[in-house]
Amino acid sequence: MIDVLATPDAVTPHAVTPAASTPLTALENERLLRAFALLEERFAEAWPAARLAKAVGLPEKKLQSGFRVRAGTSVHAHLRTLRLHHAAQRLASGASVTDVAFDVGYDNLSHFGKAFRAQFGVLPSDYRNLRGAPNHAPPATQAR
Repeated sequence: MIDVLATPDAVTPHAVTPAASTPLTALENERLLRAFALLEERFAEAWPAARLAKAVGLPEKKLQSGFRVRAGTSVHAHLRTLRLHHAAQRLASGASVTDVAFDVGYDNLSHFGKAFRAQFGVLPSDYRNLRGAPNHAPPATQAR
């Protein structure tokens, strides 16, 4: 079953499409790249497109179209992917599902579980158990 699990790689879709193909000026392109960086740095925060656009100084429509061209997805979908990939990395190190869900920005465990399963094909707990380190060290054996 481990073979079927997706392995999270670095999420850098902003590098997929060259800047020349976007309908943005050089300044707007810089701001779009800043939006990608801001989401990467602060992925656990709530980032509606309007808030992100304001934070980087882009009109919301330019931000949305820039994301569609550069990442092939919406701001919201990109943020969800970032969160889930960070979650997978933490789960693989044996962190608790609850801690990970809240740490990456989910406030509802059910939503986290559904999103994680949709992304990776397994529940977060199964992913942790199959890929992650054990939460507790095994009991020490006594020499006889």
